[in-house]
Amino acid sequence: MPVDPGHLADFAFELQKLLDDQIRPGNSVVETYRGWPGRDSIFVMLNPFP
Repeated sequence: MPVDPGHLADFAFELQKLLDDQIRPGNSVVETYRGWPGRDSIFVMLNPFP
């Protein structure tokens, strides 16, 4: 699945800060999707190996 920028834009502020803390050292978002396990859930997969 691709990365959907809309999913990242809808992230809660607190989670966005955690995500930014992961991206800053070089990790990258490789996949996002929505709807599991809850309808409003947002799944973000990181690549921890820059």
